[in-house]
Amino acid sequence: MKLAEKEFLFKFGRFYSDFFNDNETCSVCNYYPLTRNFWSISCKGCNIFKKYSKIVNGSDKREFTKNISIGPYFREEEIVDKDVSEIGADELKKYLLSHLILHSKTDKETRLFCGNLLASFVKSYHSDILNGNPIVTFVPNFPSSNLQRISEISSTFAGNLKLTHDTLLKQIKDIPKQRRLNAEKRFQNVKEAFQIINSNTFNQKDILLIDDICTTMATQNECSKLLIQEGAKSVISLTLGRNLI
Repeated sequence: MKLAEKEFLFKFGRFYSDFFNDNETCSVCNYYPLTRNFWSISCKGCNIFKKYSKIVNGSDKREFTKNISIGPYFREEEIVDKDVSEIGADELKKYLLSHLILHSKTDKETRLFCGNLLASFVKSYHSDILNGNPIVTFVPNFPSSNLQRISEISSTFAGNLKLTHDTLLKQIKDIPKQRRLNAEKRFQNVKEAFQIINSNTFNQKDILLIDDICTTMATQNECSKLLIQEGAKSVISLTLGRNLI
């Protein structure tokens, strides 16, 4: 990533949350517009969650209270050829967050920026979830990965908001890459993939669960289920971006 491009992203990323303050959004994920029919209060992505969670897990119960994302995430192949320093305002709005998330995978400075950006977004638009001093944790990587990049994002987020940060989960099996899988296989992929650690630290506590991207919310639900079973009062999922299959 070019230095000038990174500086451009950082400069305009500070105002990114202003683009996505939409009041008419899904009651579950707090980003996508509602499905336009009389019966629905949720968006297409959250309806996908209900359908495939029931197929794989036998229940469409959502274990987390809600998912909050800053904005949309577009897959790498959709953005890799775009030089964000040369695009217009409309494309900036569309692709900026995706660029930040993509480069956070390899650049520590970008990860720290993303943690602070998420904190700023929550303070601006969802400050109610900070009541009661919730514990901040994250969706872990498999132990074979020596880069706990989500941990860096979540610890920066917690530090910015002066909240307790703790590692409450570990991944106990390697999960094949999700990006090419359909919704049903994504739910199967994460089933029994995580385990609780430090369960004595969050009994009857509210939890903020951090990840970079959510698509079907299968991972967020699997982690939340374990946290609730081990005594958490509630779990709210926070992700930088939201993607639809």
